[in-house]
Amino acid sequence: MKDYVGENADSGIVHSLETTSAKTHDYLISDELRHGEETSVWVDKGYVYAGRETVFTKDGKTFWGVVRKAPKGGEIDDLGG
Repeated sequence: MKDYVGENADSGIVHSLETTSAKTHDYLISDELRHGEETSVWVDKGYVYAGRETVFTKDGKTFWGVVRKAPKGGEIDDLGG
């Protein structure tokens, strides 16, 4: 099993919880965890697929804080990109 938790970054209060079988890919659950009032999204690279950052940041108010791999031969900067 896998557990997914949506949490308020300031208060630490959990606002959503989803559980799935272990074979469910992480990116399939990300929309279920959102409530629509987010100002930032903090997830690991398992939630990333083409166009996802655009969906989350289209309003210009949501910060996309996703850990990314360094480019081949490169270094990761402070924001993970």
